[in-house]
Amino acid sequence: WPTPEDKTKLVEHIGGSYIFMTTILKSLFDPSGADGLTPLERLPIVLSMSPDFDELYRTILGPWQHLPHFQDIISIVALALEPLSIAQIANIFSLGTVAVLNVLINLQAIIQIPGDDRAPVTLWHTSLRDFLCSEDRAGQYF
Repeated sequence: WPTPEDKTKLVEHIGGSYIFMTTILKSLFDPSGADGLTPLERLPIVLSMSPDFDELYRTILGPWQHLPHFQDIISIVALALEPLSIAQIANIFSLGTVAVLNVLINLQAIIQIPGDDRAPVTLWHTSLRDFLCSEDRAGQYF
């Protein structure tokens, strides 16, 4: 796994975009396993995504939007002038760091989560900020 056919489909699907490829691979091999799926089970989902970032972001964000403080946490990560740490985000919303991590851990394909609660949380790509700041593009995540 993956089969040569799966590899070919994946390469054709990403259309030569390195950033799209790395985001897809992070999503495919998400270590949190919070969705209960294996990479083998995620592959058809990845291949069914429209090969554009907006659709990719919606697919990654969608399953987790019900989590407490989801909207607040992704908004502050995207909009902060300087990257904030997990501890700072928790402090701003009067939450424990575990509550912040509970949201962020599921978004590792698009948000870089440090191993230290005091290190900054950053976006893997600035296009996520552009997406979240556009009501037309982000819709319910705006």
